[in-house]
Amino acid sequence: MKNISCLLTIHNKEFLIERVVSGLLKNLSSCTNQFIVVLDGCTDNSETIVKPMLKDVKNRKIDFVYTDNVFETKANNAGLKLVENDYIVLIQDDMIVKEYCFDLRMLKPFTKFKDVFSVTSCASHNNRYNENTGQIDYIDVANRHNSSRDIFYAREYGNRGPLMYDYQDVVKLGYLDEYFCPQGYDDMDISMRALELFGKVSGLYYIEYESKPEWGSTRQKNQALHHKLSYINAKKILEKHKELLYGCKLVENRKCM
Repeated sequence: MKNISCLLTIHNKEFLIERVVSGLLKNLSSCTNQFIVVLDGCTDNSETIVKPMLKDVKNRKIDFVYTDNVFETKANNAGLKLVENDYIVLIQDDMIVKEYCFDLRMLKPFTKFKDVFSVTSCASHNNRYNENTGQIDYIDVANRHNSSRDIFYAREYGNRGPLMYDYQDVVKLGYLDEYFCPQGYDDMDISMRALELFGKVSGLYYIEYESKPEWGSTRQKNQALHHKLSYINAKKILEKHKELLYGCKLVENRKCM
């Protein structure tokens, strides 16, 4: 069995982080032998809650990384560069995993199919640049609310966590492109690069977890920035992936049991 690393990035989640970390510790298999925690500019009690929870963890290497409120792209890259295993599963600080050995389940599409770059449990879809809005339209969407547990939904892009990557492919691609900093479309970009360069797909494979929209609101004061970035980074995606955005679309619902 391949070994797995787990990467959790945290920004000011003292109200939720105990439940997030507890869900991971209860539900990660023994194949996940490395746990990387990125504390990204936390000014609350997130660190003082998390560290005691991980202090006595056995048979897993625990790595802490500190970044200076750099947002998701750079924070994820800081953690990704410490990965020591074949696969990496990224968890966001607003996700409570509820399925035992979820990491082994997410590994199944990689072992069953030879052309998989990433597996998400949120949504997978194709993408098209909308000339009228200046943004990316998501099409051919498979999400966890309309999916079967027996199907791997292969598309161009796997959206958000829980998200597992083939780590050696991530290294070959040069990690997340910080051209998209501070955040937005960086995970879309790396999926599209994997498809263009390696012919590898990204897709949805269902696991049980909980993530409420209000849990991801610790950077609400930056909503104007997020809105602006959605236009800027959509244009960057068009610059890099125009042929794929306007080309034929991959829609494959593969049996995976």
